[in-house]
Amino acid sequence: MRLVYSTRLEEARPGRGEDKIATVRLSDRTVFIVADGAGGVPGGADAAESICKAVADRCSHGQVADWPGCLARIDREMSSSGACGLAAAVVIEIADDGRIVGASVGDCEAWMFSGDGASRSLTARQARKPLLGDGTAQPVGFEARLGRGTLMMATDGLWKYMKPARIAKAAAIRPL
Repeated sequence: MRLVYSTRLEEARPGRGEDKIATVRLSDRTVFIVADGAGGVPGGADAAESICKAVADRCSHGQVADWPGCLARIDREMSSSGACGLAAAVVIEIADDGRIVGASVGDCEAWMFSGDGASRSLTARQARKPLLGDGTAQPVGFEARLGRGTLMMATDGLWKYMKPARIAKAAAIRPL
């Protein structure tokens, strides 16, 4: 399987972005992290950065097999340290054989758009609140198989303002 990916981060207000992304390439899989710091409370950007770093650290030490459990542990660590605010996140691991596993909490989402116009939300069952950093977040896991088409992860900055049908149409354009 050939995995082609792109990442893009845009700030609505330069220097004040609370969204963070990270990619970790391992020998037989790639892990993608999208985190969105909660606005309106202090420390949102720090929380999002903390999540990306914690997931990447665990990946590099081979400590991840259970993504909902991993995010729950990160949630408790963030809460007990009190060093940052709250954040939503979605983590996706794509194995070289096309198997997808992941987890999410909050309003970051992941969708699969196939070439035939079909779409599927991987994060449809996620808990919107409490967010990571609260200490009581309830990350929800998901599994899928990567097929032909586009897998898209984003914060509510996309999903809240664009309908999935419009995103699916854009995702079908090649080259992406």
